[in-house]
Amino acid sequence: MTASARVDLLAGLELLFGLPLDASRRRRVEAYLDLLVRWNARIDLTAPMSPDRLLADHLFEAFWAAGLLRGGESLADLGSGAGLPGLALQIYRPQLKTTLIEARHKRAVFLKEVCRELCLDAVVFAGRGEDFPAWTEVDFVSIRALKPSLPLLERLAKAQCTLLWFHGGESPGPTGPFRILLQRRTPGTHDRRVSLLAAADPMRTPRTPTPSP
Repeated sequence: MTASARVDLLAGLELLFGLPLDASRRRRVEAYLDLLVRWNARIDLTAPMSPDRLLADHLFEAFWAAGLLRGGESLADLGSGAGLPGLALQIYRPQLKTTLIEARHKRAVFLKEVCRELCLDAVVFAGRGEDFPAWTEVDFVSIRALKPSLPLLERLAKAQCTLLWFHGGESPGPTGPFRILLQRRTPGTHDRRVSLLAAADPMRTPRTPTPSP
């Protein structure tokens, strides 16, 4: 994709999602895309997709979903892979204390390289979510293209984490002890949704307030 075509694509997505990017965010988006193209040729970070789908379905969807993260200061991206949505959330909300959890070594190395190149404060935990030791220090957990085990979901509920779940269809699938607080359809799509979930235990109060519709 040429530089001018990328500029036009970004401008169109900014209009669709109602999210104009400042110069700093735009530079980081372009740098991330360049790194992803180079690394993807070597270690298969993402499935093949066109630049417009990558930007719309992954980066801008995460930028848009960042508006649901109210009242919290920290986020862990579970099974981060290529850093989507965790890195995108960090790019859009740089003040968010972000941990990228990725068990596959090469992908964890990629995530560290992106954080270094883009001067992001995100921390990479090279391991499984089941082995992450600090869930009680996390306000939000982002999930995409992953089915967490029931024991892990129960652990997240006990830690009073709020889930930001990216999914297709009306339901993210088995959610264990969590219930949906709200759900939003991704702009420009028919079946993509983002749901915010909290522990279903009525005696448990989430650490983050429920966003208004």
